[in-house]
Amino acid sequence: GLIIEPTKSNQYNPNLSYYLSLKKMGIPIVMINAYYEEFDFPYIAVDDVASGFLATSALIDAGHTNNLLITKMDDIQGKLRMKGFLKAHDENHLTTEAENILTFSTETSQEIVKKACLILEKHPDITGVVGYNDEICYDLLQEIQESNQTLAHRLSIVGQDDSQLSLLTTPKLTTISHPKEKLGEDAAKWMISAISTHSQPDTIVYKPELVLRDSIKPV
Repeated sequence: GLIIEPTKSNQYNPNLSYYLSLKKMGIPIVMINAYYEEFDFPYIAVDDVASGFLATSALIDAGHTNNLLITKMDDIQGKLRMKGFLKAHDENHLTTEAENILTFSTETSQEIVKKACLILEKHPDITGVVGYNDEICYDLLQEIQESNQTLAHRLSIVGQDDSQLSLLTTPKLTTISHPKEKLGEDAAKWMISAISTHSQPDTIVYKPELVLRDSIKPV
C-alpha cells in the first residue's frame, strides 16, 4: 500500500499515469493533506474551505472588514482556503478587491512577502491578513517588524496549520489547528484496514478549530 502526500496538487502532474497503473494493480492508495482532483482516491485531510473560512471570520469578528489573503496556488489547499476566505466575506455581506488576494507558488514565497508589505504600506485601510500557512505569516511579520513598526502595530494576522513557528512570532500567531500526529496514525490505520480486508475505507476529513493567540487586535 501507498500513503502519498501530493505535491503541487493544483497543477498538472506528469506522473498521473503511474497512479492509474497502481490502481489497476489493486495496490491501495490513500492521499494525505491534499489530493489530485483528477482521481477519486480516498484522502485524509483537514477541511481547507472551513480553515479559510474560520481564519477570515476571526478577523471579521474583530472588526477587520478589509483583509488581505496570501495563498499558495500550486497546492489545492491554497485554492480551497481562498474559497473559505471569499465565503466568509460573502456571508458577512462584505466585498474584497482583486488586489487583496495575492497568490504565490513554492518558488516565489519570498517575493510575495515583499509584495504584500508594499500593498499593506500603500493601503493603510487593510488591517487584516490571512496567510496560507504559519510560515508565510512568520516571514511577513519578520519583514514588517524590521521595516515598518507602525504597520506592525496596526496589523492583525491569522495563519494556518498550528506549527511551531506560530509560537516563535511576536505577537504569538493566531492560527488554525492541524492534527499532524493523528493524521499519520489514521493514515496507517486506514492502510492496515485496506490491506487486511481487501476493501477501501472511507475518506477522512477533519474539522478545523481556531487556535486563538495574540496576533488579532480588535479594530
